[in-house]
Amino acid sequence: MIINFHGFASIGDNSKHKALKEAFPSEIILSPNLPVNPTDVIKLIDDIILDTKEPILLVGSSFGGFYAFYTSVIYKKHCVLINPSLKPWSTLREAIGMHERFVTEEKFEWKKEYLTILEELDERIKRVGVVESKLSFFLSNDDEV
Repeated sequence: MIINFHGFASIGDNSKHKALKEAFPSEIILSPNLPVNPTDVIKLIDDIILDTKEPILLVGSSFGGFYAFYTSVIYKKHCVLINPSLKPWSTLREAIGMHERFVTEEKFEWKKEYLTILEELDERIKRVGVVESKLSFFLSNDDEV
């Protein structure tokens, strides 16, 4: 199974999800719509991981890269990070306020308190420790983030 984590203001059924389905037609590709609140995202991730018995590969891009990285560290799963935002409490500081999700135009509020939660998740990553052999990074120079 491949679990795809989307970026900020995106949705699960995005272009990367479609590309994964095309590239790996025989695999189960799960690409959930992530909640806005990071605490809710972690609960969703925990539920998915704990309910899955088969091998899992995590894929995350941009902000979703942080969640894939976190999940990789906590659950010792392999992950592929595509231009990940590994310090979203910093990069999303300017995003506090109202937004719309791409494609669906669903409105949501990004709150200052979410930045603190993300920093706490990063502290947990540091306490648990990274297994570098579980990580693959793909970086692009022309990524706006």
